[in-house]
Amino acid sequence: MLIEDNDGRNDYKGLILRENATGLEWALHRENTVFLQEAGYSKNTQWVGSNKFKYPRRFFPAGQYTLTASDLGGNKTELSFSLQEPQVITALPFEFTLENEQWMLHITHSNACSHFSLIMLSADLQPLTVYQLQINDAERQNGSFEMLENRPTDARYIQCFGENSDQSIGFLSTPLPLP
Repeated sequence: MLIEDNDGRNDYKGLILRENATGLEWALHRENTVFLQEAGYSKNTQWVGSNKFKYPRRFFPAGQYTLTASDLGGNKTELSFSLQEPQVITALPFEFTLENEQWMLHITHSNACSHFSLIMLSADLQPLTVYQLQINDAERQNGSFEMLENRPTDARYIQCFGENSDQSIGFLSTPLPLP
């Protein structure tokens, strides 16, 4: 969830994910939350989330959900969304590689992915910063790390994230160690 809080991220308290049909809730406090600063947003605007949400029966079922973020001052913001039945996809629709100070992206199925981002990760693979890529019509893209503004000094890995055109399906490459 993308949130903005003028008090900064130290004011953040937690997230609650609710499955609307059953009323099941998952609460995550700040120690289980990942904060991600995306280039182009102010320092008080953060992506907050977690990979700690787990459904009792393996996958979250299709349906309506509500995500609520709250801060220490009692302010709350809610986001409602729906999950569709998952499509079965067996292969990554792109290849992401590194060579020296260059990243390379080979889009193998352009109809499956149209939006791409690079994610800088810390030594323990926690996301630090996201850079949205401006992709042209070519199936091969590349760039240098020098073009990435405000690259975190503690970044140790990078991975590529691709999404389909309506941003309902995402693909995440394996994290690669930075040169």
